[in-house]
Amino acid sequence: MNTLQIGDRAIPVDKDGFLENLDDWSEPVAEGLAAQVEIQLTTDHWEILRTLRDFYAEFQLSPATRPLIKYTALRLGAEKGNSAHLNRLFNGTPAKLAAKLAGLPKPTNCI
Repeated sequence: MNTLQIGDRAIPVDKDGFLENLDDWSEPVAEGLAAQVEIQLTTDHWEILRTLRDFYAEFQLSPATRPLIKYTALRLGAEKGNSAHLNRLFNGTPAKLAAKLAGLPKPTNCI
């Protein structure tokens, strides 16, 4: 079993690094996951991660890229809800990487 070490906690993750238990998510966990892909979380990242968690709470699924862009634009405005902004923040894979950092399941259409 793979784990993410946060302090004295070993948090189970799947083979792709997604949390096995969504309840294990916290801001320090997100920071640990981000560190694995060499991302320093900024205010812009946190805004998207919280928006993504809101999406999951509302629809019980992790969105693919297009729904993520649409929902982000609706909630945060067009300057943040666009593919260029999200790709810049999440290394060109916003739906998959943002879902992982937000502690959500991998979107079903992501490889």
